[in-house]
Amino acid sequence: MIEFVAAKVDDAANETDAWTEEKNARRVALQDQVCRHQERVAPLNNRALELILEALEQRASSPPST
Repeated sequence: MIEFVAAKVDDAANETDAWTEEKNARRVALQDQVCRHQERVAPLNNRALELILEALEQRASSPPST
C-alpha cells in the first residue's frame, strides 16, 4: 500500500514539475524584472569593481602575449 501511494506521488510530481517553454519564458521575464528593480533601488556603484572589470575586459580583448 505504501509503495502504491509513493508511486502516485512520484507520478504527480513528474507531471507538474516538467519544464516547459512557458515556464522558461516566465523565469526569464521574472529574472529581468528582478535585475531592473535591483538596478533601480540598489545599483552596484563600486568604482574599484568597475576598474577591475575594465581591466579584465581590456585584457580579454588584447592579443595573448608570448
